[in-house]
Amino acid sequence: MTTGSNGSHALHAEGGGQINAEYTSIFTEGANAYGLAASGTGSHIGLTGGAVTTLGNGAYGAYAAGGGTIALTGSDVIAYGVGASGFYAGPGGSITLTGLNAFISGC
Repeated sequence: MTTGSNGSHALHAEGGGQINAEYTSIFTEGANAYGLAASGTGSHIGLTGGAVTTLGNGAYGAYAAGGGTIALTGSDVIAYGVGASGFYAGPGGSITLTGLNAFISGC
């Protein structure tokens, strides 16, 4: 799965939405484009055995806030860009990491 513009998220659950994916490769390119984004009470993304790569300033591999949750298991996360982060849990958000590889570069 690939996105290619500013602010475009690959997997985005909000308002109680649920996404579960296995062995999925995700690539985003653009400022503030997140690989995984879960926001709002009850929103959840689960990724098992996948790979997430973001390329862009302020882009996060995984972002959760406002009651959203993300669970990553056995996945690779790579984030490139100024202000980029592999993982960001904002107020009320939760990210659970199990058996990950991560590389973050703020070039």
